[in-house]
Amino acid sequence: MNKYFITTIDTEADWFSFRENRVTNIFSVHYLQELCATYNIKPTYLITYEMATKNESVSVLKKYSDRNLCEIGHHLHVWSTPPFVNANEFGVEESLIEGIQAELPDELFSEKMLTLHKVIEKNFGITPRSHRAGKWGVDNRTLSWLEEYNYIADSSLSPANILKKIKGVKKTLLRDTSQIPNIPYHPAMSNPSIKAENNNARKLLEVPVTEVKGDFLKNLRGVSLIRSLLYRCGYKGVGSMMFRPSDIRIPLNVFEHITRKLFESQIKWVNFMFHSNELCLGTSPYSKRQSLNEQVRAKIECAFKLAREYNFKSIFLKETNQFFSED
Repeated sequence: MNKYFITTIDTEADWFSFRENRVTNIFSVHYLQELCATYNIKPTYLITYEMATKNESVSVLKKYSDRNLCEIGHHLHVWSTPPFVNANEFGVEESLIEGIQAELPDELFSEKMLTLHKVIEKNFGITPRSHRAGKWGVDNRTLSWLEEYNYIADSSLSPANILKKIKGVKKTLLRDTSQIPNIPYHPAMSNPSIKAENNNARKLLEVPVTEVKGDFLKNLRGVSLIRSLLYRCGYKGVGSMMFRPSDIRIPLNVFEHITRKLFESQIKWVNFMFHSNELCLGTSPYSKRQSLNEQVRAKIECAFKLAREYNFKSIFLKETNQFFSED
């Protein structure tokens, strides 16, 4: 059985400086690319407008994109992508910070999506074919736009319960995650969260971030404290979660355990995600201290190493459709 490992990185401004749009975390991409070379991993960088336009970020990413060592995809942050109504001096619409694309008026949504699409084409010399909605705020309108511009894959959903409520500035998306498959699928025309049947399918593939199934503790109150105590006693369970290295409560040995269990299951497709600012010390809550930054990096290397050990083939997000046809 062929098995596929997809690495998707939300590549965006430093977490603590969205208002200033700083992109100092981009230099950690050099570290990640060295790691990818070691384990034969093909990363997909889903980039925001600031990453697609600032000289320092373009120079770093284009170096690897030009050599086909990474994929560059589309990741819309509505607050940092023109056109703006009232942007600050750093090119940020502060009133839209925490906003989602699903709540934008139609015309503004289309303009922002196209602005990012065109600037990626201009500055990288490629046409993006993969997308992830900022803050997971995908809707039917987004999928229709992506199909119009010939995108191949979207990765804005996950079966994990964390995606049940997507809160914007003015609107909250309520999402039923119970029917989202843990594998790529063609969404129904009426609902991105449902796998299509018969002739009701979109051409676009939805490639969900892989869910790690939860254990019996997932619904208990005070679960974080209970887990921390159990981990000290050798317990290795987790609650339902997206497959990512970011949860600082989960020790490395537990992350390795759940990753092995995931890879030893019958799962054929794994979509592992994280943010570029998690790679860099001080630019994310998940890496704000040296010890946390080292833990995130160690978990990423663990996932890469085990993907190779369990014979998963690493592919770009845009390549999913090519291999999905084998199913």
